[in-house]
Amino acid sequence: RDPGQLKSLRTLINRSGSHLETLQLEASIQAQRAQIIQSLLPTDLQHEVATGDLNSGLLTLYVPQAALAARLRFEEYSLIDALQSDPLFRGIAGFNAVSDHEKLATTLLSQTHPIKPESG
Repeated sequence: RDPGQLKSLRTLINRSGSHLETLQLEASIQAQRAQIIQSLLPTDLQHEVATGDLNSGLLTLYVPQAALAARLRFEEYSLIDALQSDPLFRGIAGFNAVSDHEKLATTLLSQTHPIKPESG
């Protein structure tokens, strides 16, 4: 590859106000939210729950089984209480626990191996 092409690609990715910059920021926020949620969950749930979007005050959490979704309901109030003061969870009012194997696998993979912007 021509070194100029690589530099042009980096410039495109890191350009202030670009769509790619917005996507990087959203991915970073999502990864931070996931880490916070994982740290607050009981140990036996930490690797069973994937964090989804926060829309209209509802945080979507993906779990592999409906029984785990029900179990999360018992943790809901203490988690919301812990999250309400965090700016990344501004406006959180509750959870939407979804049992979805395919979405869970995809989300857990992206949270385990987040895309990090290159520096330089």
